[in-house]
Amino acid sequence: MSDIEKLNDSKLDEVSGGAKSELTIAYEVIDGKWGNGQDRINRLRAAGYDAASIQQLVNTLLKQQKPGAPSFRDPYLG
Repeated sequence: MSDIEKLNDSKLDEVSGGAKSELTIAYEVIDGKWGNGQDRINRLRAAGYDAASIQQLVNTLLKQQKPGAPSFRDPYLG
């Protein structure tokens, strides 16, 4: 089982009260939807997410991406 599959198994939409899973947020970060640097940290915290945890997921996802491959898209968002 790849690291991505493990992440999907452990982080799959742990939705409570309509909140998005950390994995979904990580894909949104990669897609640039949460800004950069301190702005992203502030926005993630304001939305109730652990910015460090999200960044760890982002790093893991990007390490799995093969050089020259198109950017990641959340398989659950299409």
